[in-house]
Amino acid sequence: ESPGYALLDNGDLLVGQRAYENSRLKPRWTSNRFWRDLSLDPLPNATAQAGTSADLAFAHLKAVWKTVSDRTNQAVFAVPGTFSSEQLGLLAGMANEAGMPIKGMVDSALAAVMTQPLSKPVLHLDIQLHRVVLSNFNIGPSIARNASFVIVESGLKQMRDAWINVVADVFVRTTRFDPMHTAETEQELYNSISDWLTNLGDRDSAPFDMQAGGKTHQVMVHMDQLVASNADVFPQLVQHLRARIRDDGATVMLSHRLKGFPGLRDTLSMIPGCNVVELDANAVATGVMDNISARQTVDGSLTFVTSLSRGMSRRPGVSADTELPRPTHVLYRSHAYRINERPFLLGAEIPGDAHGVNLTGTLAGVSRKHCSIVRRDDDVVVEDHSTYGTYINEERVDGSAVLAIGDRLRVGSPGVSLELIQIKD
Repeated sequence: ESPGYALLDNGDLLVGQRAYENSRLKPRWTSNRFWRDLSLDPLPNATAQAGTSADLAFAHLKAVWKTVSDRTNQAVFAVPGTFSSEQLGLLAGMANEAGMPIKGMVDSALAAVMTQPLSKPVLHLDIQLHRVVLSNFNIGPSIARNASFVIVESGLKQMRDAWINVVADVFVRTTRFDPMHTAETEQELYNSISDWLTNLGDRDSAPFDMQAGGKTHQVMVHMDQLVASNADVFPQLVQHLRARIRDDGATVMLSHRLKGFPGLRDTLSMIPGCNVVELDANAVATGVMDNISARQTVDGSLTFVTSLSRGMSRRPGVSADTELPRPTHVLYRSHAYRINERPFLLGAEIPGDAHGVNLTGTLAGVSRKHCSIVRRDDDVVVEDHSTYGTYINEERVDGSAVLAIGDRLRVGSPGVSLELIQIKD
């Protein structure tokens, strides 16, 4: 949760959120590439406090560890597959120097996908500050990360900058107030964009408020404007995914940093055979806690885990050892809809050409495309795409879950209920 930012402020080295929240006030003294470029090579603007990118990463690592070290005595690193062996070794050395007892190192994409029902093949798409990374997996008795590679040399920082420019332009054209005119209002805009995007959700537009000069300035920003600002990135993602999705389709899992990314899900859904799953913010941590065991050898060295024995995510309250009878239909208002490999969509505004049903009645808390039900290998899976949550037997679904006969699915509040049934031919 701590952003990879560092800032020198009058001789003090700020890291993480404090650095980010001051980055537009002192852009010349801000660094945000030190994790991507982790090494002992001298920085072009080296100082006594930060001579290398490793110095900045070490300061950030110590700050993060300080916030949790009173509550734990072990750490597991979930690391992007794009880290080189040299960077992994440097990370382990820094952790040792910071007093962090390392239990293990695991590929972060592997940990995330282990929380989901898995089918063949599986791709994981993640966005870092300065690049987009795609990982693919071999599915068998074990789940093995086959490869991770950078597919776009542009990341969350560049896209956030593009969105901020869109918002600023709307302010100027609509109100003549320019939030980029002073460093203070520019910083306020940077600090507000993430919460505003969360508020936007899957809506077509949302108001954006800013305080300046004793006045409140408000504009309406539309989803289409944000999508247009990413016009050079989305085609690259589509091109890479098309090349890796075979005729029988693939599941593309989006990291939590891409969840709700303006226009992304709709763009990827247009790829034939592409089944999109948005992962929860806790997916990596959950995958680590559920699957990782001690990976230190007798001599104390570490193994970077890129393969784990296959488990199966289950619905809330059901253990992984329990066999769940598979439903064949979902029952809504006395009509049974067959469940198959094509996702069955539920929501307030399902497109006419989609496989699904428009829910009617009390629609408070029901998104336009709220959730989907799909048969995947030997399981029937519900995937939550909503802002408000999908519930199985009154337990909220964390991203996705396996369904069983007799389960009651609820969307909205008080909501609409559907039942999972089995009809024998």
